[in-house]
Amino acid sequence: MTTPHTAILIDVAENIRNLPLDEIGDNVHVLTIADDREDIIQKLPAVTVSPFGREMIEPSRSTNVSDMIGYPAFIVFLDGADRAQSLTALDQRLQWRAQVVDHFIENSLRTTDGVEYWTTIEPDTTVDPGAWFDRKVFAGAVMVRCKHRKQRRRA
Repeated sequence: MTTPHTAILIDVAENIRNLPLDEIGDNVHVLTIADDREDIIQKLPAVTVSPFGREMIEPSRSTNVSDMIGYPAFIVFLDGADRAQSLTALDQRLQWRAQVVDHFIENSLRTTDGVEYWTTIEPDTTVDPGAWFDRKVFAGAVMVRCKHRKQRRRA
């Protein structure tokens, strides 16, 4: 049986695949952590979705029978730095980010397994200088916080 967090990560990736992200298409992958050297990523640009980050529990929205869990879906946009300082390339990378943020900001979704979740956006690094200078890769990220009401186990 798939955990709610895994089902949500798969669904977030599918939602991103369905966005009209120029040059990315279906090159969207669920990974443990973003890694442009991962074999599954055959070419750049690509998007990765990972559970990187902390889960959160919202005590004010929890009850005696359920908890509101905020699962992390860390989105990383990857592209080769060979398009270096081109304003056109920068604009396209920022457009990918804007489209994903617009889709997931305050949205209500359901996985194919029937897991309901609500999304908010937590801004993150727009451009990672370490990836740029050390690996010659553009890497920009945004956290999609996926909130799911989880029923408590009965004693």
